Amino acid sequence: MSSASDAALPNTSELLHNRLLRILELTQKLALPHDLSGMLEQVLEAGLDVLQAESGSLWLYDASNNVINMRLPVLASPISVSVGQGLVGECLATNKVINVPDCYADPRFNSAVDKGTGFRTRSLLSVPLVGADEAHIGVLQLLNKRGGAFDEADERIAVTLAAQSAVALQRAQSVVAMLAKQRQDEEIALARDVQMSTLPEELPAVRDYDFAVGFVPADFTGGDLYDLVEIDGEVFILVGDATGHGIAPALSATQMQAMFRVAFRLGASLDQAYIHVNNQMVEDLQDNKFLTAFIGFLNHESHTLRYHSAGQGPLVHYRAAANQCDFHPPTSFPVGVMEIDEVGPPREILLNQGDIFAVISDGVFEYENPAGEQFGERRLAELIQAFKGHSMDELRGAIIDALAEFAQGAEQLDDITIVVMRRAPAMIMKLNCARNIAELERIVAATHAFCEEHGVVNEIWPDVDFAIEELFVNMVKYNKDTVSEIEISMTTVPGGVSVTLIDHNVDRFDPRERAPVDVTLPAAQRNPGGLGVFLTLKLVDSFSYDYHDRTSTITFSKCREARDV
Repeated sequence: MSSASDAALPNTSELLHNRLLRILELTQKLALPHDLSGMLEQVLEAGLDVLQAESGSLWLYDASNNVINMRLPVLASPISVSVGQGLVGECLATNKVINVPDCYADPRFNSAVDKGTGFRTRSLLSVPLVGADEAHIGVLQLLNKRGGAFDEADERIAVTLAAQSAVALQRAQSVVAMLAKQRQDEEIALARDVQMSTLPEELPAVRDYDFAVGFVPADFTGGDLYDLVEIDGEVFILVGDATGHGIAPALSATQMQAMFRVAFRLGASLDQAYIHVNNQMVEDLQDNKFLTAFIGFLNHESHTLRYHSAGQGPLVHYRAAANQCDFHPPTSFPVGVMEIDEVGPPREILLNQGDIFAVISDGVFEYENPAGEQFGERRLAELIQAFKGHSMDELRGAIIDALAEFAQGAEQLDDITIVVMRRAPAMIMKLNCARNIAELERIVAATHAFCEEHGVVNEIWPDVDFAIEELFVNMVKYNKDTVSEIEISMTTVPGGVSVTLIDHNVDRFDPRERAPVDVTLPAAQRNPGGLGVFLTLKLVDSFSYDYHDRTSTITFSKCREARDV
């Protein structure tokens, strides 16, 4: 017969009913929109209520590190344990409930939480939180059941509570991850827009030079950058590569680009800008972070490229005259490694007609195919030689296409940046002319058309016409015993043209060896002939004569306006 006090307590059936109602209530609440932190608090609160526990903790699994992090209670020093470590780690690893009636008697118990909170744990019930597809969510721990230790009935109720909570928490985590991904995508898109806005929209339009660029980031944003802009009559060229790829390296590269532009706009020399930007990046970059950089200026009048290459290499110089690629190493260590007070003199390269210079990131040279073979220097040299007569945009496209073919689907692990430039090759016109003065009309028409097509300044045309006419007439006049044609070729040179006349099967006749003409004498006292050659030698900039195997070859150049004679 029950006592009055017993009658006041709910029987076992009523207690189970109340517990299930509480779990149902929790399930309904968790179905409503909540942030993850609020849901965690509700799950822990319901566990304490249903299992009559004095305290508890809630842990979430971090798959990226394979650890379990305590989310509740919030401690000043967060606690993390590896899966399989301690009671929490074992609970998740085995996916089984662990019921410990005396915690300090169990070696698996970690008393760090008690020390951090001042709480004394006597008994403990650890319940795994497992979501759909057996996905690890976390662990719910309940401590110190009021009235004694946790029993089998408590375990069954805890499993039911955990099953309902795990699904809701998994859904909440998915929403959090989705929102975080959305925010990250928006931030990346913004960073991408900022990065791309700093790249030049148009390349410099410089006579006799062809520029092209290619930029293929490994991520949505890349750690590479390039810049080509005309500053004070020269073309500033910058190619940078920050360690890593993504938002942070992209911002570092953009910062370096901005500092160089400002420095040069304020009149800093190449050496001064390099020193100051390097030292500033030493302060700004995190330890073990740096940037490789090519910083150079192309003088398109002297056709010299002077530069510092801070860890950026190899640099490629295709020499058209030799049909050969030279690979140049960096000139110094990368930007941001250590402060410097001075720097060695810039390296200079002369770009002759038809030469190509390329600054290409290691994302090209070090691109690996599935067999682990790198693209390397040899393949790049062969591409440049094969496309030496094409536009630089075609060469850029050929490099990217060759990389894709070489990769055979292998993942791109690094950013690809390509900057190529070529000085225009010499243009050549050739004529074979009959030994007839009437050919002069055709010769003049052809030379004028050539000069106009290739931008030769028309101020020098009259002098070129005079020299060709005088030399051609002399060849016809003084070599009447041959019927061979006279070959005339014209080639562009900086600022003008070079002209060659070749006469076959003739005796030696060097116009420079004729008796000099004294133009100070009255006309009646001068020896006849020679005045045309005299004027020709005065009008042209250079003149040479060669005789070999009964062939006379005369070459002259004209690159500036006529001088007074």
